[in-house]
Amino acid sequence: STLPDLALLDVKASKTGRYLAFDVLITNQGLDDANSVVLAVFAGDVQIKEFPLYSISIGTRKSLTVENLRIPSDANTITFNVFMENGEAEIALDNNKAVLTLGS
Repeated sequence: STLPDLALLDVKASKTGRYLAFDVLITNQGLDDANSVVLAVFAGDVQIKEFPLYSISIGTRKSLTVENLRIPSDANTITFNVFMENGEAEIALDNNKAVLTLGS
């Protein structure tokens, strides 16, 4: 059977006080469409928000730009994790997560 493979291609983020701004580029480099795609954003170990990205077809990319997402002011580690809400299997999971360390 063929499977999708979501991957975070590019992640940029900056923090101003309690607010996070970021740009994320996600692709499906697998062999099947990815449905119910979600990007979760964590500050430290705390999930801040989930962003629905819906479906990503084979070989296509989606970008997400967010500004002024409120996070704890002491949060210096931001984790981005892309996954399918339906729990569908993927070719690889090691390319689904990016961790950035930001200055205060």
